[in-house]
Amino acid sequence: MRKRPTVNRLPNWVYTVDSALGNGLWAMTCRMTDEFPDGSIVAAPDPSWPVLWRSLESAEGLVRLEFADLVAPEAPQVWFVYVDEPKSNPPAAHLVAYANDRMPAGTVISKYRFPTLGVHNDEQVAALRWYPDGGLIHQIYVTDKWRRQQLGTRLIYAVEAFHVANRWNGKVHADGRRTELGERFVVAAQRPERITPLTETMPSMD
Repeated sequence: MRKRPTVNRLPNWVYTVDSALGNGLWAMTCRMTDEFPDGSIVAAPDPSWPVLWRSLESAEGLVRLEFADLVAPEAPQVWFVYVDEPKSNPPAAHLVAYANDRMPAGTVISKYRFPTLGVHNDEQVAALRWYPDGGLIHQIYVTDKWRRQQLGTRLIYAVEAFHVANRWNGKVHADGRRTELGERFVVAAQRPERITPLTETMPSMD
């Protein structure tokens, strides 16, 4: 088993439920504090706890994700397409990132809305596949020209926010199987409690 890389750990992530969005998703806020266990739902947060991200109502899509400045500050502004795989075993989900201006940054749209935009699939810049029941990350991919810009880290936070906005089970986390790029990205998310040390290097997403 490989030694876990040194991680500059962030405080625990705790959530508040702000409102229902009317489409099955929720407006949520993620704050950082070690006063509660990681992943807790907190009814009355302390205003001093730093906000990490918010999921907000979106007129253009399913939800809009807003991130604090500390979340991958060098990453390009991207929007996302949510693609579900209900018939896979286990059922899986993807967030696919695009860096053009066809949608406001942080917006997540459905796979049904995407074909109406005239955007080609090969314009995607990154993608992450995970299992909504439990939150296990399966694969993460960033295209060659968009690497080393913190885009993979931003994508992990986006999946975390979207997972929580759906009130799905579990916390987004990584087991010991991932690609070499995935290893770099999950460490950059600064949540060592959610990262099992690398045990098996997996092939990259196509």
